[in-house]
Amino acid sequence: MFVVFIGGWLGYEVARVLLGDRLFSIYFYRASSFSGSMWFIPFFFTCGVSFGPLGVGHTATRVFDSG
Repeated sequence: MFVVFIGGWLGYEVARVLLGDRLFSIYFYRASSFSGSMWFIPFFFTCGVSFGPLGVGHTATRVFDSG
């Protein structure tokens, strides 16, 4: 019961905080946009590299797997 009451109290305290007034992304839009776009860069760089080995693996499992 102690954990339930502490969790309820902590949830109430967190809900009282005004998060919408001071958002980092609003004040530093360019920096947050740049850091957000960095999240997808590994996908773009590995796109051309990963299709070759995946195709070879697919062909190898199709040809050699007879189980």
